[in-house]
Amino acid sequence: MRECNAKSEPCHYGPGSVNWPLHALTRILANKRRKPVKSPDFVSYQIDGAVLYAVHVMGMKELRWLFLAVLGVAIPIGNISEPATFGISQQWTNGNYGFAGGTHPIALTLALIIAVLYMLLMFATPAYLEEPLSGVFRRFVTFWLDFILAMILITPIMGILPALTEWKRTGTFQWHFERTVHAPGDGWLAAAGLILLITGLVFYFAFPLLRHRPSPGACITGYQIVPDDGITMTVRTAILRTLLGFIAACAAYLAPFIARDRKKGKFWLDAVFGTRALRFR
Repeated sequence: MRECNAKSEPCHYGPGSVNWPLHALTRILANKRRKPVKSPDFVSYQIDGAVLYAVHVMGMKELRWLFLAVLGVAIPIGNISEPATFGISQQWTNGNYGFAGGTHPIALTLALIIAVLYMLLMFATPAYLEEPLSGVFRRFVTFWLDFILAMILITPIMGILPALTEWKRTGTFQWHFERTVHAPGDGWLAAAGLILLITGLVFYFAFPLLRHRPSPGACITGYQIVPDDGITMTVRTAILRTLLGFIAACAAYLAPFIARDRKKGKFWLDAVFGTRALRFR
């Protein structure tokens, strides 16, 4: 790629130029009037007519396969490892009390990977939206993919609280534990865990609506929920749609028959909140 004078003519220092990293870094640091420019493959900087490609943006396809890879690792590990409670569990069965909780380094590692991929997806280059998604079965599959990913993300982090609390109470640290004796504060721990779980799930499903990005599950299945023309997706609307979405998932067998609009990619949940599902490539 040829060298040129950015003051007299536009120039493009792309990956084809041997010296493009040095040019990009020098110009970005030296010029305070830098302006970020987004393209499908790069986040670039435009300075005095020059477009300097600086950082490659991970697209939906790459993230899709990474989310699938995490699921492909997490599900077998969950099946072959010994049973353990991640998060918090409190129960009474036939008068018998049980309390369990905790986490595990491997589970925390998977949670961290999902969290990083989730944030990369939320700030990735917007997808090219195409025709409406007419079917509802893909949405049902998407919900369960998202629910599994969300639980893998939330419960190991939530389990840090009971592990630390039990460590303080007994003086012995264990990644996860089970006991049949009631201890002071068990009820508060269970309530805090429930609040953290609900908050985490609502955030997981609502934040993509506010960011105008697909959820990780929708990224895998290839579609995105978008508001109708003239509709603004507020925080309140995103939260309410998420909460009602759990009811829609439980009553998925009704989705094909209530307020269904195949041409616009809608079912009754979309009709209530003014949204639709569009495929992306």
